[in-house]
Amino acid sequence: MQDIADTTNTPIDIFIVNNECLVWDEQDIFKIRTQLKLIGTLIGSLEDLKNLSTLNSIPFYLSPYEVRLGLDKGWFRIIDESKSYPIPTKESLNTFVSKRDDRIKQQIQQNSIERLKKQQEFQNEDKQKEQKEKKLKKLQLKKQKQEELNSNSSNNNISDKDKEEEQEEIKQDSNDNNNNKKQKTTHVEYINYNIPIYTSTREAIENEPESKEWRDQREKKVINSNEYYFPNNEVEKIKYKVFRDLYEKGYCLTSGLKFGGTFLAYKGDPFLYHAAYIVIIKQYDQEFQSLELIKSARLAVNVNKNILFASIDPTTNDAYYIIAEWKGVT
Repeated sequence: MQDIADTTNTPIDIFIVNNECLVWDEQDIFKIRTQLKLIGTLIGSLEDLKNLSTLNSIPFYLSPYEVRLGLDKGWFRIIDESKSYPIPTKESLNTFVSKRDDRIKQQIQQNSIERLKKQQEFQNEDKQKEQKEKKLKKLQLKKQKQEELNSNSSNNNISDKDKEEEQEEIKQDSNDNNNNKKQKTTHVEYINYNIPIYTSTREAIENEPESKEWRDQREKKVINSNEYYFPNNEVEKIKYKVFRDLYEKGYCLTSGLKFGGTFLAYKGDPFLYHAAYIVIIKQYDQEFQSLELIKSARLAVNVNKNILFASIDPTTNDAYYIIAEWKGVT
């Protein structure tokens, strides 16, 4: 586990909001999950799937145990931005509003140009349709005339010159119809809107000059490791020491509340492995009844896991574990 941690050269920025630590950068999240093997939780909603709770997006929430571990190993840097944003000046606000209005006007102008091109295209199609109808009527009249001439016995013999002229006219009408079809399929070039859609706050401020200039004026308050509130009491200190010891032994850890424990210990990534142990942390000299042991062991066997009782020896400050396996008939 230590070799994996050495791949992180620069501290990852962790933003604290109401004592909750969040990660907003997708590359940092990927590094935390794949290199540091800290599980965390995505708590944001997807833009197109806001009502679907099974799929989440950034921000990435880290538990106090994971944050404290990252601080102790030098992987994380906590940043408090809650009071660090500068008050925009009137001049900067006017500049922002002016540039925003210019972008809106430009989009309206582009939309008008596209709408006019479409209207022109429809008008051309209507004209072509009218011309085609006229040509068809003209051809029908000529056919009727020829039928009348053929039916008239007195004028049964038409001169070769008249036939050639009529065939030439029909040929010319056919060519005109083909040209109209080609004109109908003429390519019309449209304007694509250049509307940026950003996937994160960082990407937005990097691409919007006005916002970036204002945001860069803020002062980042970096919280030192000893200023972070966790662990705050002896119970939390014991839990953190167990968490760190299991992590350094190669386990991935998540919350164990849904199984009545403190942690769930996995032998690998939780997306690939089931939890091996339900970790229950006790005081080193804490007494508990056999009924509690039986209850915990039966719960664990029903979900194909083992119970791992853990504590810290106050004399040596080492972690101490007892594994409980259910061997009875269920």
